[in-house]
Amino acid sequence: GLVAVLAAMGALTTACKKEADQKFVLGKIITATEQKSRKFVYLDSARGTQTQVAGVIEDDFRYKTRLVVNGRPVADEVTNDDALAVRFLAPEQLPKFLSSPGLATSPGNGGAPVGSQSGTAGIPPVLALQTQRWVLDKTGAPNLLKAPTDRRKEGADPAFDSLTALDYVRKSVNAGLQVKKYKRDDIEPVYKEKEDPFPKPAPGAKTIRYDIRPPALPKADARGATGNQQTPGQSNFRKMVVYVRDGVIVEIREQIDVASKLNDVIRLFNLPANTTVDTAVFAINAVRGGQGDDLIRVRRLTVRFEEIGQPLKVVLPTDAVQGSLTVLKNRGHQVVTGAPAPTPSA
Repeated sequence: GLVAVLAAMGALTTACKKEADQKFVLGKIITATEQKSRKFVYLDSARGTQTQVAGVIEDDFRYKTRLVVNGRPVADEVTNDDALAVRFLAPEQLPKFLSSPGLATSPGNGGAPVGSQSGTAGIPPVLALQTQRWVLDKTGAPNLLKAPTDRRKEGADPAFDSLTALDYVRKSVNAGLQVKKYKRDDIEPVYKEKEDPFPKPAPGAKTIRYDIRPPALPKADARGATGNQQTPGQSNFRKMVVYVRDGVIVEIREQIDVASKLNDVIRLFNLPANTTVDTAVFAINAVRGGQGDDLIRVRRLTVRFEEIGQPLKVVLPTDAVQGSLTVLKNRGHQVVTGAPAPTPSA
């Protein structure tokens, strides 16, 4: 009777509250994982290019990465406190990473040579990088906190993307509509069975899967705070799940999936019926780029963490040429000239 109905409503309300709590719970798990040492493998697949970064994080100030593109090792980086050491295993890829394209053809201009720890004669940093030597910049460690003026696009700096993967998940959680624990018998799952591309934990497994529900596509006439047309963004097409075991994240999986929402995009924005995914993304990005917004990048991402909380050590190479790594984008100690002196405190 009425009592049973009220009891059922109470149970439903309690369940809803528990579901609403999962965003906060996952946020705490992200923070707990960030605070632990770990090894990781970051794999980004987009437009026929497979980018992998394997790395070790001892703590916030000591970490190393190896960048591999389409199976070929490209570059190693080691950070220890303020110091950064870099070497290029595929020197032909170096021009993509230089802060000035002209440095590739004029390596002698690539920073003052300082010598090496082993006492050999100094050579310019760009020339050292072109010959697969380590270059050590004692104050060159990158800042992993992205400044508001930093216009790096996703995928442009894979080492940075891999080291900040957990913060990327945090931002994805905040941009999502809801976070739910995956349940096989869920009557309202985040991803319908036929649209769920991710592995499911075995019944009784210790691994918990958290699913992030993307926000709905904006309507064609929706306007943002600045009055610009509100176009779909990365979060609208994001499918992301986070696997947790023993209170820490062990794996992240993401798909930026425009294909499954293509019909909705065509309908909402009155596009031609034969519009393809590539055409839709190009059209959306044309508007977003003009408005200064981040572009949509269709990709698949997997990040795996291992040896979480284990004693891991990251040390600098001992055979490095010392010099400035400002020759590389977003690396080295960037000196700001003409900056006003700090105001003395009262």
